[in-house]
Amino acid sequence: MEAKKVTEEEEERWRREIVTSVMRLVSTRLPQTDLISLLLVSPWLYRTLVSYPSIWLNIDLREMTNAGDRLLAALSLCPDALLSLKSLNLNGCQKISDSGIEDITSICPKLKVFSIYWNSLTDKSMELVAESYQELQSLNITSLTDKAYKKISLLADLRFLDLCGAQFYSATSSLSVSHHIATKFRSFSLFVSGEKRQLDRVREQRKLLIDDYVAKGTIRFMEETKSD
Repeated sequence: MEAKKVTEEEEERWRREIVTSVMRLVSTRLPQTDLISLLLVSPWLYRTLVSYPSIWLNIDLREMTNAGDRLLAALSLCPDALLSLKSLNLNGCQKISDSGIEDITSICPKLKVFSIYWNSLTDKSMELVAESYQELQSLNITSLTDKAYKKISLLADLRFLDLCGAQFYSATSSLSVSHHIATKFRSFSLFVSGEKRQLDRVREQRKLLIDDYVAKGTIRFMEETKSD
């Protein structure tokens, strides 16, 4: 009986000390999806993982199956660790919805880089992002409406904007971010799709505002013309 007790104590010590030490070494090299799964293994492993905020500064779940479930698991299991999250990539996670973005904005207040292209989002998500992340520096957003794109003007620190999924981006949308384009952006990627008259207006505005940026290669335009 005593020997069994000693064995159990040794096993527990091995789990707490040896395995924990190993996890400290490998955790920085594991994908976030694996880290999130490991949070569920045991209380001591959970405590080890959340005690290293540096591994939760960047989360990349792009094109991941069940990314929404994985993200919600992380949000619910280690909200304190995610308070310092700086970069989140959810590109291609098509089941991410407005409610998911709402959860993110409530738990991750310090995002600087946010990629949410090709998701099931509406204008509400852009409004949440604009209101919650006014210090955001990089944004990759999917197809929304002019009303939502106007919210980009609220992001005073934005430097990198990718709107290649913005098939409904118009001259009106362009006007709303013209100050950023002309004075602050380091990179602006845009896919313009529309009637010829609409494209002419966008081209003219581009010429007036940002031809010098285009010449430097910092802004990328891809245009697709539809017949009138």
